[in-house]
Amino acid sequence: MPFDGAFLHSVLTELNDTILGARIEKVLQPDRDEVILQLHTKSGSARLLLSANPSAPRLHLTDVARKNPDVPPTFCMLLRKHITSGRIIEVRQPDFDRIAEIVIQTKNDLQDITEKILIIEMMGKYSNIILTDSDYKIFDCIRRVDEQMSSVRELFPGIKYEKPPQSSKVDPRGFDENTPLYDGQVYADKFCGISFPTGQELAFYEKNSQTPISLLLERISSQKPVTYTNAKGKPDMLPYRYDTIESDFKEWESPSELLDSFFAIRDAKNRLSQYTTNVTKLLRNDLSRAEKKKALLEKELDDVKDNDLNRIYGDLLTANLYQLSKGMDKITVMNYYSDDCGDITIPLRSEMTPSENIKRYFKRYTKGKNALNQINKQLEETVFEIDYLSNQLYSIGACNTQEEIDEMIAELVKLGYMKPSSKQKKKNEKNPQQSSPFEYVTTAGRSVLVGRNSRQNEQLTHRMAKDDDVWLHAKNIAGSHVILRNGADLPEECIIEAARLAAFHSSASGATRVAVDYCHKKNVHKVNGAKPGYVIYDNYYTVVVDGTPESVANIKRADDAN
Repeated sequence: MPFDGAFLHSVLTELNDTILGARIEKVLQPDRDEVILQLHTKSGSARLLLSANPSAPRLHLTDVARKNPDVPPTFCMLLRKHITSGRIIEVRQPDFDRIAEIVIQTKNDLQDITEKILIIEMMGKYSNIILTDSDYKIFDCIRRVDEQMSSVRELFPGIKYEKPPQSSKVDPRGFDENTPLYDGQVYADKFCGISFPTGQELAFYEKNSQTPISLLLERISSQKPVTYTNAKGKPDMLPYRYDTIESDFKEWESPSELLDSFFAIRDAKNRLSQYTTNVTKLLRNDLSRAEKKKALLEKELDDVKDNDLNRIYGDLLTANLYQLSKGMDKITVMNYYSDDCGDITIPLRSEMTPSENIKRYFKRYTKGKNALNQINKQLEETVFEIDYLSNQLYSIGACNTQEEIDEMIAELVKLGYMKPSSKQKKKNEKNPQQSSPFEYVTTAGRSVLVGRNSRQNEQLTHRMAKDDDVWLHAKNIAGSHVILRNGADLPEECIIEAARLAAFHSSASGATRVAVDYCHKKNVHKVNGAKPGYVIYDNYYTVVVDGTPESVANIKRADDAN
């Protein structure tokens, strides 16, 4: 269910019980579309999150600490000027819509008591945070909207705030409950803030001779919010248990607690995604360039594959020099390089002397031989680069923290793929602590280490692993280096479990049949001049395993196993 008016009403019910009378101590803006008000309430400190993020607009109390920029954004500075030290005297929901208004009592420069209104519109891509005076004159918005961006409604400093147009939709709280509707879509189409699931619930109440709106508001106030898995298999939320939805519900103590948990993982992923966008784009562009270069080199290699024929022509002409004379355009001689010693016709240039024709073929052979060596060398380097970039693309998609991404960026800067930014230079100066490989424990109690990026793969394989440890890697695809600690009587099931981890931590993660190579670490060799994480190996075996999350569910992380 989307964050509709019913769920917002649930949140505001909580806020009216917790933050009325609270004083605003600090105003923070950790992201361009998020504001946090640090409050001092009757029961202590609290943080109120206001989000205009298009993918997750919301309003609730939060316990999640967020990192703030070194320089506060302009909108944050404006809020600090106008509402710091102010008191929240009212929280309301106009028309039961996805809009909240926080009325703040402050003092102006003359110490006169005034009111400011902080408006949070939670409407997908049209979400916004707006500060106005008591007459709804706009001070500023977190996202300004001019006439070029919208012909329906403008939002910028100095003009009067107008609510978003709702066509014929009305506030359900003024609905005559004796007027029958009986249809969930009708409720959603007729009333502000009513999503289709909530409309279905209201229609169900009405069909059971109950007053729908009154019952909805009563249950929002008296029951706990829930999360559940919807029909599409995705996590979802409701202001309370709906009678029209059958599922296993999880109750939460408050809407804020639910929202904090519900959006924590999604927000972290979104922030990581935004942080890695430029790096991912750069890697894809470099990989595309490398693949095009490989195709061109293979074509050049194909063009010189018959280079030995130039040498044969030169040798045969030298052996038959007595038959040559200037002015000839070809000659047919016996080819003693073929098995049957048959005849071969060699093209000549009539304007050249016999010795010049011979020199021409030997010169072409030498040039082709040099080109062949150069092409093979470049082709080998390009294949190494494609392998490295493919692994980097996999690794950056598997990163779970900003620190891991910073490690990868530092490596790309060192190798010349990226230019260091001012932030990157500062991070390099600070020399942050490096992350460590994942550590798992098999069902038989053996330790398994999994690298999370090329630096970790390099250290894991060439520094941490012992010669008799088992090294594993998904065959011919990007993935992590995996080390299974060896010991006496290593069970075969341990190798299978480690292979599943190698499959799961690869670009084939999720596939049911993934080939994984494994051998003793002593058979894994580093290639001189190759980039971090690139190895060759011999005396190996291959096993086909399941690489789905379910296949590794019984293999515990070391920090969870104790």
